[in-house]
Amino acid sequence: MLKNPSSQRLRPPPSAPGEAPIPMGIVLAIMFLHMFLGVLMKKVPGVSTWHAFGSLVVGVIVACRCRRPITVAYVAAYVSGIEVIWRMTKAKVFTEWGKLIISIFVIIAVVRFSRAKRTWLPIVYFVLLIPACLIIIPELPYEDLHEAIPYTMSGPFALMACMCYFSGVKITPTDCLRVLLGVLIPIIALSAIVAFTTLTAADFDFSVNVRNVKDLSLTGGFGPNQVSSTLGLGVLAAFLIVMHERTPAAYKPVFFAITAGLATQAAMTFSRTGLYLAGGAIVTACFFYFGDPKMRPRILLFSIAMALAVVIILPILDNYTSGALMDRFKSFDTTGRDSILLADIMAFLSQPAFGLGVDQGRIFRNAYYGTLMESHVEWSRLMAEHGVFGLAALLILIYLGLRNFAAAQTLRARAIVASFIVFTFLYTSSCGMRLALASFIYGLACATFQFGPPRRRPRPPAPRTAMFSASPQVTVLPTGMPGVSR
Repeated sequence: MLKNPSSQRLRPPPSAPGEAPIPMGIVLAIMFLHMFLGVLMKKVPGVSTWHAFGSLVVGVIVACRCRRPITVAYVAAYVSGIEVIWRMTKAKVFTEWGKLIISIFVIIAVVRFSRAKRTWLPIVYFVLLIPACLIIIPELPYEDLHEAIPYTMSGPFALMACMCYFSGVKITPTDCLRVLLGVLIPIIALSAIVAFTTLTAADFDFSVNVRNVKDLSLTGGFGPNQVSSTLGLGVLAAFLIVMHERTPAAYKPVFFAITAGLATQAAMTFSRTGLYLAGGAIVTACFFYFGDPKMRPRILLFSIAMALAVVIILPILDNYTSGALMDRFKSFDTTGRDSILLADIMAFLSQPAFGLGVDQGRIFRNAYYGTLMESHVEWSRLMAEHGVFGLAALLILIYLGLRNFAAAQTLRARAIVASFIVFTFLYTSSCGMRLALASFIYGLACATFQFGPPRRRPRPPAPRTAMFSASPQVTVLPTGMPGVSR
């Protein structure tokens, strides 16, 4: 029996792998469940520990059994967002657990899928940092080495692993949306913890926040800088979801509300880091989005809505904090980061060859400032502790960022890549490599974002069609004159 050809013509073509629509209703339900999970991890001892080990098991299974390399990125994105909760809730795991298991996931993926294209530069970046580890071995006892090397080198190692992995990964628009949701879902759990501790706190002393002695009740009982920066990543992820072409229009207001809510919580930590990170990355993305005529209405609508939200919410928050919030954000105090930067430069000039050695910058700063100040600027730390090798590693990172940006073929891809690079640069300029999110986001910028039709090679010109159906044949007449016969 013959099939109706017209019915076959009306069938939609099969979708590419990974391009099936995302059920946003289920995603929002998962976010809602993570709100309860976050509070449970905060209040019930042991839950966060089981969750940390469970994340390792699930991630290894996914990395070993998945059919597409991008699937590993979903798990790594989740870990980059949940890591600060493990630290906040005192999970009984290694301090750098998030960086460690992300490195395990992506290395398994690199081995399985042989994604080793253009990976020699990230490896060279990490190898350049090894000499500074070797020079401190004869000088420090084992206990100090056991703490200094993993604490300092876990971030660069995770960055190298993520750059090697993502350099061979192609990301479609749907894949990108899934990665952004993977980052945002655990940050919703962090938001729930911060809201819970804020609502259940007896009283607040907002005046101490202006003097940089922050009330930890506003940050879930953990460091405001790390909480604020993670919330800032959530703001960026929610914004990119709002702007994304595959996000259903009915759910865009929901994600805009999430953007505004996370920005409000980042401001209420009294740490300026989160809003500065998100603001710089969002402005960078908008600059490139605005070059796309289809994106201009979305940018204008988002800007108007965000301006209205600021006009409504900001006076309420400032009044609630008795003016302390505005005083905090009006301040240009660098909280000692300028002194740390100058000390790192002086350390580099004093020992430019091999540097001070891993984690020895604190001792150098103590000699000048009388306190063991932790490094907050990764770029200056590389030069201070690793010398010219660290400077070479820094130049490699800058080159890779510029190369990945130049490789993006569409304005939408460039907007995403540029926002990731700017976010990582701002984060490492104020927080170093404390959280795994810096390694993951910069590694993600190394991927190939396939947004829009790829560039096509020009087709050769079509051959000219003959004027007659048969080519004429030239014959010679008996008189010797040429003639045409058919």
